[in-house]
Amino acid sequence: MRKSYSITLADQSLIRSNCQMKFEDLYELIRPIAECASHSEILALTSNVSAKLDFEFYSIVIRRIENLVENNVVINHNYPEEWEEIYRTRSYFSKDPANSPLTFSKPSLLWSEVSDTEVFRAAKEFGIGDGVTCTVRGSHHICSVSFAVRKKDVCPEMMVGAQFIIPYLCNSVICIAETELATAPILSEREKECLKWVSEGKTSWETSVIMSISERTVLFHLSNIQQKLQTTSRAHSVAKAAILGLLNADLFSGDPFKLLK
Repeated sequence: MRKSYSITLADQSLIRSNCQMKFEDLYELIRPIAECASHSEILALTSNVSAKLDFEFYSIVIRRIENLVENNVVINHNYPEEWEEIYRTRSYFSKDPANSPLTFSKPSLLWSEVSDTEVFRAAKEFGIGDGVTCTVRGSHHICSVSFAVRKKDVCPEMMVGAQFIIPYLCNSVICIAETELATAPILSEREKECLKWVSEGKTSWETSVIMSISERTVLFHLSNIQQKLQTTSRAHSVAKAAILGLLNADLFSGDPFKLLK
């Protein structure tokens, strides 16, 4: 499905009154968003856009509206592995104001507004400074995209550019996810259980012992899953199944950062 985006008069007024960046430059950044047809394409574009706006970090968080538990969240990001480990081990996902349902109704969250919270204090100590998060809600998914910098404040020009472009990225992520959802395959309960243990880092042999089946059967299920989901690896299968809502919340307890590794 091809997406068509138009820039409203309000958008144009916001850009022209708040920053020196040329309107044409921002338009050139958002034009390719409408052409994205896969999550890998939108991920590459998000990386490119954030860099062109002089942000050093980005993250994309997508979750199903029907089940807003941490288990059914998929995260792409380029933060350092050390910060990812801190974020995971301290359970910051559930504490992060950027992930709070209270922020979903806001057009954007400026990190400077929540800089005194536990997560952002820790981020600054680590070396991640100011940033912005925008969230868009679709029919079945919610997507949040964040841009951030290292130990410095974000200048107004960068902030306005990010607030203008990020919603287009969110809309593209949601459009791709919901297009895939419309043609989502059906996984058997055995296949879902195999994915649950894969998400926990279990090997095929360990999964076979837990499920009381042969290792060959586990490999058979995982191969079927990849064929059904058109994925290229176990981690890819877990991530795509989570986006499509194919994993049972009572079975699946993997942390979101594992999904895309």
